[in-house]
Amino acid sequence: IKVSSAIERLLPMGSGDTLKMQMISQGVSDADLASGQVIKSDTNSTITTTGDQHQQGNNGVVVAVHTDGKTTLHTVVTLKQIGGPQSVANASADSPPGHAVSAATTPDHPNVTNPTAGSVPPAGNVDFAGTYKGDSTTLTLKIDGDGYTGMLQFNNQSMPVTAKRDGRTLTGTFTADANKFEFTATLDGNALKLLTGGVTKTMQKEAAGDNPFSK
Repeated sequence: IKVSSAIERLLPMGSGDTLKMQMISQGVSDADLASGQVIKSDTNSTITTTGDQHQQGNNGVVVAVHTDGKTTLHTVVTLKQIGGPQSVANASADSPPGHAVSAATTPDHPNVTNPTAGSVPPAGNVDFAGTYKGDSTTLTLKIDGDGYTGMLQFNNQSMPVTAKRDGRTLTGTFTADANKFEFTATLDGNALKLLTGGVTKTMQKEAAGDNPFSK
């Protein structure tokens, strides 16, 4: 689509003086025929300024100043849609009608974070927070920043724990007698398997207690 425009304005400068500014633009715009939305414009503009104004000189004498200027601009603007259907193009086919799983980024803007993406947990991640009990072993974990902290109890010995989640695996250390020992853990339903020193301990997650206000 060929486009053109002309704008003329009179700029008051005081003392009855005015400057005349004129801008003439010509160019080409690309539009989406389905929606009518302009998606790209390439425009050349010429801006001219003419006029006289009176100013007081250093010796107090009023002098006339003539202005005559010309500026040329070349502007290219490209528009891309970052919301709407594009942002949910990867929605799960199993999503209920009217509900779409928002992608963390949009296809055309991989560095632009969708503000609603935080409400949908990353696929494959597991929340390890809770209390797990097994044979002579109890592990308690709580979210702490971007990881977990807690306590591992084994044979009446309490050992502080720090760990981080990597998808469906928990990796961390526990401290016993000032020594740190590494471990990994995986969660299958309510069953947690903790591996350390070649030994695997299986524990079951305890159900949350009843809310006292519900009684």
